[in-house]
Amino acid sequence: MNSNWISVKDRLPEHDDSVLVITKKGHAVCIFLDSKKVNEKLQSTGLINDEIDINQDPYYFCCRSSLMHTLNGVTHWMPLPEQPLE
Repeated sequence: MNSNWISVKDRLPEHDDSVLVITKKGHAVCIFLDSKKVNEKLQSTGLINDEIDINQDPYYFCCRSSLMHTLNGVTHWMPLPEQPLE
């Protein structure tokens, strides 16, 4: 496997980073969400009843087009490349 890929067992992206991931079904561009950070945001908005169980779901990889759709089976990720200047 290309050395640019990072195993989710080795390290996770930063909260709210857009990344490219590999799942058992293929590749996807998604957003990484740290459940602890999501809960902090929910608490600050008063939506405490919507908190995520961080022991069960410590993080999510969500589709960029719909944050309600999470990706299962992510094994590796990498930062997105820089956009072209032109």
